[in-house]
Amino acid sequence: LYSAFLVKPGPPEILKVEGMKEMLRVDLRRKPKEPNYDSFICQICYQATTKVISKCIDIQIEIIERNKSLNLTGLQNFTNYTVAVQCKVKGSSKWSEWSNKVTNRTEEQAPLKIDLWRVIETYPNGNRSVHLLWKEYKEFPSSGIITGCKVKYTAERINTTFEKKYNHNEPIILSLTKDAYNIRFTAHNSIGCSPEATIR
Repeated sequence: LYSAFLVKPGPPEILKVEGMKEMLRVDLRRKPKEPNYDSFICQICYQATTKVISKCIDIQIEIIERNKSLNLTGLQNFTNYTVAVQCKVKGSSKWSEWSNKVTNRTEEQAPLKIDLWRVIETYPNGNRSVHLLWKEYKEFPSSGIITGCKVKYTAERINTTFEKKYNHNEPIILSLTKDAYNIRFTAHNSIGCSPEATIR
């Protein structure tokens, strides 16, 4: 007699992988002409393309389900992941071939941290040109694409605050008097702003 437990099913198909915040939503379906075997067990494997981070999870697809959606959670933001699926009939040891591979990226998050430092030019009258230099804190994962930054600097003696905005690659040069200043810096992307980095 024909037994589903001896049959190697056809590979499933990944219809869509949608990137969200710290997760991917995966839509998949069983092969359209696959007979209605018992429930399927599917193994979904995903791997970050920028670092060796991979994981596999098992899910069950019931007999009546042709399509299945699930969320892969706890992922790194703004990171490309490649997803593939294989299935077998529940209770069988015969796995299908792997599905098509689909790659997508999780959403950005606001910059996590900015490293800030300065180079000072001093003039005979005591005034200064302060060149602010910064870089994104390059610890995996990247949080997104920084598009600009904002600088606030306060003269302590007169308690006056100035504010300037800059594009991502624009030099930041502050013309300051000989007074002491507190400088606060934030970078931003499409999601939001980093925590303030301060320098005096």
